[in-house]
Amino acid sequence: MRTTGVEDEVAELLARAADGAAVGPAPVGAVIRGGRRRRTRRAVLRGALALAVIVPLGGVAVSVAREDRAAQVAQTPKPSKDGEVSVDLGTTTIDGKVFHAQLTLSRIPEDPNLQTENPPPGYYGSPEGPWPWAKIVFNSQDGRSVTIDYRPEPAMPDPEGVFFRSSLATAWKPDGGTQAYTMTVGRLKPEYTRAVITWKDGSTSEPKLQAVPRSDRLWLIAASMPGVRPDHVDLYDANGNHTQRKLG
Repeated sequence: MRTTGVEDEVAELLARAADGAAVGPAPVGAVIRGGRRRRTRRAVLRGALALAVIVPLGGVAVSVAREDRAAQVAQTPKPSKDGEVSVDLGTTTIDGKVFHAQLTLSRIPEDPNLQTENPPPGYYGSPEGPWPWAKIVFNSQDGRSVTIDYRPEPAMPDPEGVFFRSSLATAWKPDGGTQAYTMTVGRLKPEYTRAVITWKDGSTSEPKLQAVPRSDRLWLIAASMPGVRPDHVDLYDANGNHTQRKLG
């Protein structure tokens, strides 16, 4: 049996101790009981060593096992940042242009100037959510982007649970110029099941409502033709109740 350096040192120490020990009649019963206890301890030790040792390495859990046991690897999600989560809101298409949107929710504001020692209730989110700080980045298919920031209700109240915000996003025209499209983001209470946006030119959009992690609101995205702003939104709940809110 192969031994390690530590085992060799232990064996040598035991041999030295045996040389200086008095030899007498062997207590057979005690030897048998001691042997059983040692076998039990060795069995427990072998069982413990055979168990996987989980070591977190950059979001990956690595299983370390004996040679006679297959190694197991468990993948664990690695958040982009503590207190922050990003969600894909999909795309919205207008005038043949496709804009992709990503929502990022944060527990506290990224801007240090907005952080305070005495925040109002709801200004900072709890670890489990909801997280009140949000930004939505729209990327056009030609690489241009626009960011829309949301502040929490204490800083930007929406007591009715309805809040919309718009910004302009530019995209290339076939002749090499640019067009400025209106990107609109809505944040609604979860009891709403339908939203219809009417734009200033009379056109309408009915975006899908999306639930996202760490938020107690439903989110929507929409886009309009260049230079056209949103006029109002009609909201409907599961009971068919209708509410209209002016947007422009």
